[in-house]
Amino acid sequence: MLNYLHTFYIIDFFVYELLAEQTLKPAHFGYQQAACLLTKEGRSRFFPAYHSAIKPTRRALQLTAHRWVALLMDAPNPSWLVKEVA
Repeated sequence: MLNYLHTFYIIDFFVYELLAEQTLKPAHFGYQQAACLLTKEGRSRFFPAYHSAIKPTRRALQLTAHRWVALLMDAPNPSWLVKEVA
């Protein structure tokens, strides 16, 4: 569980860092059908920075995802998923 939360912390920190450094600015965001989205210019700034920053943590993210899959595959089905046999 800690690795899972740590992964979100890394991503959140990265986004906050982009905003603090003004790599991303409010002008790089727009709204469409009540959703806040990056503009084309915002995406052109975000994705190169993301790929550069995520490279060292990509393996950790993959391992965390594999651990969650393994835990979920070994877990019994939740009661709401199990059908009652009459």
